Amino acid sequence: MQFCSKKNNKIEKAQKIIKEIKKKGFEAFIVGGTVRDIILNIPINDVDITTNGRYEEISKFLICHKKNIKYGSFQIIFEKEKFETTTYRKEGPYLDHRNPSFVEFISDIKEDLKRRDFTINGFLMNENGEIIDYINGYNDLIKKQIKTIGEPYQKLTEDALRMMRIFTLQAKSNFEIEIETKNILRKNIFLLNKIPPQEIIKELKKITKRKFFLKALISLKETNAISFLTEFKESILFIIKENLTKMNPELFLDLSFILNPNIINSFSFSKKEKKRFKKLISLYQFPRKYPLLIN
Repeated sequence: MQFCSKKNNKIEKAQKIIKEIKKKGFEAFIVGGTVRDIILNIPINDVDITTNGRYEEISKFLICHKKNIKYGSFQIIFEKEKFETTTYRKEGPYLDHRNPSFVEFISDIKEDLKRRDFTINGFLMNENGEIIDYINGYNDLIKKQIKTIGEPYQKLTEDALRMMRIFTLQAKSNFEIEIETKNILRKNIFLLNKIPPQEIIKELKKITKRKFFLKALISLKETNAISFLTEFKESILFIIKENLTKMNPELFLDLSFILNPNIINSFSFSKKEKKRFKKLISLYQFPRKYPLLIN
């Protein structure tokens, strides 16, 4: 497949990287959400690369920084830009609903794609801008639906964070959740308890910065996810009830804090966020202390 897209400097740099990697006898592609967003004509920030080369091989001819080497993850630094890069891999059984028990580095990109989350994140792009779709993700793009690669029960229960990422992806794309995927999601939504609190906040921030945040929040309600996001339940229900059309992460956290101040004890926040919360407390207490001044 070939799609016309606006010129993107980072994509062009990634394609140069791929050419350099291929010169050394390895494979490499742009992968995942980057390619999906090119097809959907959504602005692109990050560009991810996948290759059959390993860190110790690629770092011989490109500047690389280690990230999570045991999972084959590293950064390539090229023309002052960072590119998240992973080596093709297979994964062993998941032991904690988050991380695989082991990984095995492989040379077959089709096998690597099987471990990934959703069909619309399974696209590849080569150095010439050609899009490759081994897992029929384009069919789901046409249907505007989010569907797991492979059996949904396995995909969603082995890594519970994928459940939150469905909502994040929905907020970005305005897509529906495919029926079987949604049924499995609803039945196993209790596994959100397995996700570290900071990962929850990270995904909620991503959701509330996107254009279709309201659709995602409604899905959080419909799948009963909000019962496992208790500190944010009131703010999510408030946004849905009021049918708010504007939102951002700062406003969402402020609203959540106002409706449930206990979130400050359950999650870690930045100094900037804590400072903002203190201001909110002052504003809330002012009319109580000085009622005559505001009447």
